[in-house]
Amino acid sequence: MTTPSRSRPSPPPRHSTSLRPTAISADHRGPAAPPPGRAPALDLNDVAAHELIVTILRYPDVVAAAGRDLEPHQTAAYLLELAQAFQTYYNDHQFLVDAAAQRHARLVLAMATRQVLANGMELLGIHAPEVM
Repeated sequence: MTTPSRSRPSPPPRHSTSLRPTAISADHRGPAAPPPGRAPALDLNDVAAHELIVTILRYPDVVAAAGRDLEPHQTAAYLLELAQAFQTYYNDHQFLVDAAAQRHARLVLAMATRQVLANGMELLGIHAPEVM
Protein backbone atom coordinates (compact mmCIF):
# COMPACT_ATOMS: atom_id res chain seq x y z
CA MET A 1 0.00 0.00 0.00
CA THR A 2 1.43 3.39 -0.94
CA THR A 3 0.88 6.60 0.92
CA PRO A 4 0.13 9.80 -0.93
CA SER A 5 3.06 12.18 -1.14
CA ARG A 6 2.77 15.40 0.74
CA SER A 7 3.72 18.61 -0.94
CA ARG A 8 4.68 21.84 0.77
CA PRO A 9 1.92 24.41 0.97
CA SER A 10 2.46 27.39 -1.30
CA PRO A 11 3.11 30.79 0.27
CA PRO A 12 0.11 33.03 0.88
CA PRO A 13 -0.98 35.32 -1.96
CA ARG A 14 0.50 38.80 -2.18
CA HIS A 15 -1.65 41.78 -1.41
CA SER A 16 -1.51 45.37 -2.57
CA THR A 17 -0.47 47.39 0.49
CA SER A 18 3.29 47.46 1.03
CA LEU A 19 5.05 46.48 4.24
CA ARG A 20 7.00 49.48 5.53
CA PRO A 21 10.66 48.41 5.37
CA THR A 22 10.09 46.81 1.97
CA ALA A 23 8.16 49.80 0.70
CA ILE A 24 10.77 52.25 1.93
CA SER A 25 13.64 50.49 0.19
CA ALA A 26 11.62 49.80 -2.96
CA ASP A 27 10.49 53.42 -3.22
CA HIS A 28 14.05 54.70 -2.96
CA ARG A 29 15.93 52.83 -5.64
CA GLY A 30 17.74 55.10 -8.02
CA PRO A 31 19.43 58.37 -7.11
CA ALA A 32 18.01 58.44 -3.55
CA ALA A 33 19.07 54.88 -2.75
CA PRO A 34 22.04 54.38 -0.44
CA PRO A 35 25.27 53.89 -2.37
CA PRO A 36 27.06 50.56 -1.96
CA GLY A 37 29.80 50.38 0.63
CA ARG A 38 29.85 51.92 4.08
CA ALA A 39 26.65 53.30 5.49
CA PRO A 40 26.64 56.90 6.71
CA ALA A 41 26.64 57.45 10.46
CA LEU A 42 23.39 57.74 12.36
CA ASP A 43 22.78 60.06 15.29
CA LEU A 44 23.19 57.66 18.21
CA ASN A 45 21.85 60.30 20.59
CA ASP A 46 18.50 59.66 18.93
CA VAL A 47 16.72 57.29 21.33
CA ALA A 48 14.59 55.51 18.69
CA ALA A 49 17.58 54.94 16.37
CA HIS A 50 19.73 53.71 19.25
CA GLU A 51 17.03 51.30 20.46
CA LEU A 52 16.51 49.95 16.94
CA ILE A 53 20.24 49.40 16.41
CA VAL A 54 20.63 47.68 19.78
CA THR A 55 17.64 45.45 18.98
CA ILE A 56 19.08 44.51 15.58
CA LEU A 57 22.44 43.66 17.16
CA ARG A 58 20.78 41.21 19.59
CA TYR A 59 19.60 38.94 16.74
CA PRO A 60 22.51 36.42 16.80
CA ASP A 61 22.29 36.03 20.58
CA VAL A 62 18.52 35.53 20.50
CA VAL A 63 18.76 32.88 17.77
CA ALA A 64 21.57 31.09 19.62
CA ALA A 65 19.59 31.10 22.88
CA ALA A 66 16.43 29.89 21.13
CA GLY A 67 18.37 27.00 19.57
CA ARG A 68 20.23 26.12 22.75
CA ASP A 69 17.06 26.16 24.86
CA LEU A 70 14.88 24.56 22.14
CA GLU A 71 12.49 27.51 22.45
CA PRO A 72 11.76 28.94 18.99
CA HIS A 73 9.20 31.29 20.52
CA GLN A 74 12.15 33.39 21.74
CA THR A 75 12.91 34.22 18.10
CA ALA A 76 9.26 35.00 17.37
CA ALA A 77 9.05 37.31 20.39
CA TYR A 78 12.29 39.01 19.33
CA LEU A 79 10.95 39.60 15.80
CA LEU A 80 7.85 41.23 17.27
CA GLU A 81 10.07 43.43 19.46
CA LEU A 82 12.16 44.38 16.40
CA ALA A 83 9.06 45.24 14.38
CA GLN A 84 7.81 47.43 17.23
CA ALA A 85 11.20 49.16 17.53
CA PHE A 86 11.16 49.86 13.79
CA GLN A 87 7.61 51.19 14.00
CA THR A 88 8.68 53.62 16.74
CA TYR A 89 11.67 54.72 14.66
CA TYR A 90 9.51 55.06 11.53
CA ASN A 91 6.93 57.18 13.36
CA ASP A 92 9.62 59.49 14.79
CA HIS A 93 11.56 60.12 11.58
CA GLN A 94 10.95 61.48 8.13
CA PHE A 95 12.78 59.43 5.53
CA LEU A 96 12.48 61.81 2.58
CA VAL A 97 14.79 64.55 3.80
CA ASP A 98 17.02 66.83 1.72
CA ALA A 99 20.23 65.85 3.52
CA ALA A 100 21.49 62.88 1.46
CA ALA A 101 23.68 61.42 4.22
CA GLN A 102 20.82 61.45 6.72
CA ARG A 103 18.38 59.99 4.18
CA HIS A 104 20.84 57.22 3.24
CA ALA A 105 21.57 56.38 6.88
CA ARG A 106 17.86 56.02 7.61
CA LEU A 107 17.32 53.88 4.52
CA VAL A 108 20.24 51.62 5.44
CA LEU A 109 18.76 51.13 8.91
CA ALA A 110 15.37 50.30 7.37
CA MET A 111 17.00 47.79 5.01
CA ALA A 112 18.94 46.20 7.90
CA THR A 113 15.69 45.83 9.83
CA ARG A 114 14.04 44.27 6.80
CA GLN A 115 16.91 41.77 6.40
CA VAL A 116 16.85 40.68 10.04
CA LEU A 117 13.06 40.28 9.96
CA ALA A 118 13.30 38.24 6.76
CA ASN A 119 16.10 36.05 8.17
CA GLY A 120 14.24 35.41 11.41
CA MET A 121 10.97 34.61 9.69
CA GLU A 122 12.71 32.26 7.27
CA LEU A 123 14.40 30.55 10.22
CA LEU A 124 10.97 29.98 11.76
CA GLY A 125 9.54 28.76 8.46
CA ILE A 126 7.21 31.74 8.10
CA HIS A 127 6.52 32.92 4.57
CA ALA A 128 6.17 36.69 4.76
CA PRO A 129 4.67 38.59 1.86
CA GLU A 130 6.77 41.35 0.37
CA VAL A 131 3.59 43.38 -0.03
CA MET A 132 0.23 43.22 1.75
